[in-house]
Amino acid sequence: MTTTTAERRAALVDRLTADGHLPDPAWRTAFAQVPRHPFVPYFFTPHRGRPGWRLVEGDDEWLDAVYSDDALVTQLDGDDALADRARGGDPVAGVPTSSTSSPVLMAAMLDALEVQPGHRVFEAATGTGYNAALLAHRLGDDHVTSVEVDLGIAARARTALHDLGYRPTIRAGDATIGAPEHGPFDRLIATVAVPTVPGAWLAQTRPGAVLVVGAQGRVLRQFGGFMPTRRSPEPAAPVIRPALLDQATVTDVPVEALGGEHPATFFLSVLAPPFRTLGFTPSDGSTGLQTWGRGLDDSTFVLTEVDGERHVAADGALWDELEHAYRLWSTYGRPDRTRLGLAVSPTADHTIWLDHPDHVLRRWG
Repeated sequence: MTTTTAERRAALVDRLTADGHLPDPAWRTAFAQVPRHPFVPYFFTPHRGRPGWRLVEGDDEWLDAVYSDDALVTQLDGDDALADRARGGDPVAGVPTSSTSSPVLMAAMLDALEVQPGHRVFEAATGTGYNAALLAHRLGDDHVTSVEVDLGIAARARTALHDLGYRPTIRAGDATIGAPEHGPFDRLIATVAVPTVPGAWLAQTRPGAVLVVGAQGRVLRQFGGFMPTRRSPEPAAPVIRPALLDQATVTDVPVEALGGEHPATFFLSVLAPPFRTLGFTPSDGSTGLQTWGRGLDDSTFVLTEVDGERHVAADGALWDELEHAYRLWSTYGRPDRTRLGLAVSPTADHTIWLDHPDHVLRRWG
């Protein structure tokens, strides 16, 4: 028997509730009544057995994924024409530039927002519009303002919202400058990655406002990965420099801590500078997996395994900072992400702290 979209939606809400992600009955009602599939008419997924991406739309695979707990890629290279090209059946190449967050993460962030009737909410990065629909369902159209940098994505989100009877304010523009004409806001939720909390967000929120971007509070237990803002600096791809391996020395930092599910990964990500990695295993068997990294200042490192031991070679300051952060993590008893907090001043000075705001690990601004 074919499962309807309503049955899939109900099953998703049941899973989120059973797993403790929807403790607030009002959010359970919103998730139960707002369909997700009108906001995600298609998505990209890695092609099976071939390089590139394939498009999924209009079938059971599409609906099953839309009502799963997964985040879904909805745009590549900022180019909507790639969806039409993928409909021809051939794989398309590209880097994800927009996605819809996993319902688990959305539920966690909305719950952390602690909204009350009458609150005005600013959402940074509209994306598909599904999150804005949930907010509008809970608070009413007049209390929700959302800004999306991509004109096409903003237009599609607005259309999907209108088709379902929701009319929050959707603007195309730079979300990092906020929407002062619609503030001040009682709550702010960011579904885009920013290197620092913009001062405009702080200036446009009321005293005592809640910002679900980490400001003035603890880090959520639920992992969240978002697309970066399109003006955020990004390290270039690592350059493979085989001669650097001649300088390799033993290290105790595991490769998983650089971006996998290792418990130190988050600690390193907030204390060390940003970096980009590339991994491969040499066909000649000279080493195990090689993981090359590159920072914004072009610092380079390579982490690999030789004869059962982890080795690293580095050029520049990046590796020293990563290794220092890993040792701090060990020294402080291997804290998980919930022991960390972020404070942001009205002048956008940022402080990362451990256990208590007085125990400062890093400041910048």
